[in-house]
Amino acid sequence: PSTAASKKYSAGDNVVVLSTSKSGVVTGTSRGRVGVEVDGVISSYFPDQIRKSSSDEEEEEEEKDDSSAAWKKYAVDDEVIIISNGKPGVVTGTSRGRVGVKVNGEISSYFPDQIKKSSGEDDEDEDEPSTAASKKYSAGDNVVVLSTSKSGVVTGTSRGRVGVEVDGVISSYFPDQIKKSSGDEEDEDEDEPSTAASKKYSAGDKVVILSTEQTGTVTGTSRGRVGVDVEGKISSYFPDQIEKSADNDDEEEEDEPSTASTKKYTKGDKVVIISSDKSGVVTGTSRGRVGVEVDGEISSYFPNQIKKSPLEEVGEEEEDDSSAAW
Repeated sequence: PSTAASKKYSAGDNVVVLSTSKSGVVTGTSRGRVGVEVDGVISSYFPDQIRKSSSDEEEEEEEKDDSSAAWKKYAVDDEVIIISNGKPGVVTGTSRGRVGVKVNGEISSYFPDQIKKSSGEDDEDEDEPSTAASKKYSAGDNVVVLSTSKSGVVTGTSRGRVGVEVDGVISSYFPDQIKKSSGDEEDEDEDEPSTAASKKYSAGDKVVILSTEQTGTVTGTSRGRVGVDVEGKISSYFPDQIEKSADNDDEEEEDEPSTASTKKYTKGDKVVIISSDKSGVVTGTSRGRVGVEVDGEISSYFPNQIKKSPLEEVGEEEEDDSSAAW
């Protein structure tokens, strides 16, 4: 008989122990008894040995908020995931707008927005913008968490998010918070404009981050981006966010074929960046490279990465025609 009575209590409920009048908090129910923590000690009581505290009884009557409807989509034995830590659990029941979930043998009470059904349990959010993006990930894919640069393995996808196991802990991420590791990347992005540009960088190259002017070392390239190690932290950059450092080569440029090629460019020349088709103005030349200002930012290019704009070429032809006259 006590089993049914114990069901009116859920983990987190505030109760009073009738024999001592002490207040406590319900930790869970089992075999018709209710676990209650009082002053840090958990004891087991029959339902008629305790009662809900007045504050909880009032809430039970008055609580008619939006969460009341939300918890109704959960049923006993539903498999769910705790959003805050990615841990899987099983629904034990619902009460007062909350959902009881057993995780690793312990039952705790959660609001509906603190949990989600496991992959395959619901498809109601399939129209979320992130849902389509998450579909490019499958269980077993090797990925990197962008915020920490840690590697992990995809455990599944649900409601537009991707479950990733890192160091034995499963967490939930939006698709734009992770990326596939180099070993799992497809060739689908090989036609990105930045892909060709990134090929001029090789592991070991010394580069400068344009936004911070910090120096780093290239660790590799992938999907049109360049990995750069700066002070022990590896980050991913687009090719136009970095440039090779002058330290890469001290003397060899003086003999490079590109050194002679730069001589056809002078300060003020209008040029076009071949990889992006953006127009810019030459700021000067140095060590076989040409400085070009594009949209207010100055970057360094090899001569074969740029070309004079059509207007400049026409002007040169006119000068050639007039050379005999003067």
